Amino acid sequence: MILEAFSEILREQYHLGRPAEEILHVWLSSHLDEEPQTGNSVGRVLHTEVTRLNINGETWFAGRSASGNRLLDSLYGYCKSYESWQFSRWLHHLRASDFIPR
Repeated sequence: MILEAFSEILREQYHLGRPAEEILHVWLSSHLDEEPQTGNSVGRVLHTEVTRLNINGETWFAGRSASGNRLLDSLYGYCKSYESWQFSRWLHHLRASDFIPR
């Protein structure tokens, strides 16, 4: 449910040239900034499982429990796999002649 909600945002915003980790950071921040709405289970779960820390002026996210840590690991892993998939799609369309200096 949470990966699905994040994947929709990632697909919409990745083509704008922003790294997947930055999109994840903004997405988590936006959910943690506002109180979870009734019927918004994604917001409720994120508020329950994830906390935001301010360390030396930088924002970090940490799990409140072992399941929160697994959730953050899964979201981060999804970011990395999505970027890897995008790169492999781009690479698949290249030819050897594209690397010859002109």
